[in-house]
Amino acid sequence: MAKLFRKGRFQFFQTKGFGGYLVYVVLEMVLVVAGILIALEINNRNEQAKNDEKALAILAEVRRDLRANLQEMKGVAYLLNQKDSLIRRIMMDSVRAEDYRRDFNYAGLIMTYARVQVQRNGLQNMNRHGDYFSQGYDTLYSDLEELYGEDYAAIESMQERLEDYVIHRLEAWAEEKEWFYQIARGRLPEEAVLYMAESPYYRNSVEIYRTYAINNMYATLRMARMKTVRNLIEISKRLEPEGDPYADYVGYLIPFKAPQWTADTGRYTLRGLQDFRLRLEGNSLRFAAIGQPSFEVYPQNDSTLYFPTADIHLILNRDQGTLSLKQREGVQVLSKMK
Repeated sequence: MAKLFRKGRFQFFQTKGFGGYLVYVVLEMVLVVAGILIALEINNRNEQAKNDEKALAILAEVRRDLRANLQEMKGVAYLLNQKDSLIRRIMMDSVRAEDYRRDFNYAGLIMTYARVQVQRNGLQNMNRHGDYFSQGYDTLYSDLEELYGEDYAAIESMQERLEDYVIHRLEAWAEEKEWFYQIARGRLPEEAVLYMAESPYYRNSVEIYRTYAINNMYATLRMARMKTVRNLIEISKRLEPEGDPYADYVGYLIPFKAPQWTADTGRYTLRGLQDFRLRLEGNSLRFAAIGQPSFEVYPQNDSTLYFPTADIHLILNRDQGTLSLKQREGVQVLSKMK
């Protein structure tokens, strides 16, 4: 190539003179620079392709972690839901001594707890290798940081508080109740039955347990599960762009399409006693009692929105112009205001 350029320069100088030779030199420099730039661009693209491949591998690890976390939360939420049913019966004075004798779950209610083991290796890998990820990942990264830094951190903090309370309660019984060692061996003596069935102090302990386990931790779990699913869907869009990212999460979320819900937004009233508002905000729907902070609600099908913090399903009846708030205690029907 160099020999060819030298021969070209010589012939150009002979036929075109010095001025023509200068033009040739400039053109030659342009070709050399263009070649270098093209080579750099090819190299950059190859490097970016390698980085993209590494980023997707790390993203697959993040997805495995999130799926494991979702299963952990699902299992713990199931157990807490079972405990909530028992607690409600106890606090309504519906449980008698015979219930404690028949079902040890009542006796063991506030002696046990379950933990979510949060997997975070993928996110740690993402933090270590941030140079693999382009600006297109910024929103996803921020959402993951929020999920781990706020929601999962809150779960872990509440788990520690619940664990401390249970241990403290067991230690107090070990010092105060002669029958405690029998429970530790799986037996329920009559003294323990009568204490749990009749003592207001035991109900106080159950109420504190409910505060830690149900009011705080269970509510946080529900929100964390929804955010986990949303992040899983966004990751699946990147890992399998041709697939359906919602297919594995039927019952959790459907694609959000603002125009579909526009007609449903507005003000609703509970028999004129209290008013509520459903409104669009960016790419989300928010719901609140008038004068109260609003919360995001998540579409689970074409007519149902889920409010995870309070465990309420908002069910739209468009023909009747109503919005039903379905929760464990029952259903309240709101009418849309004109």
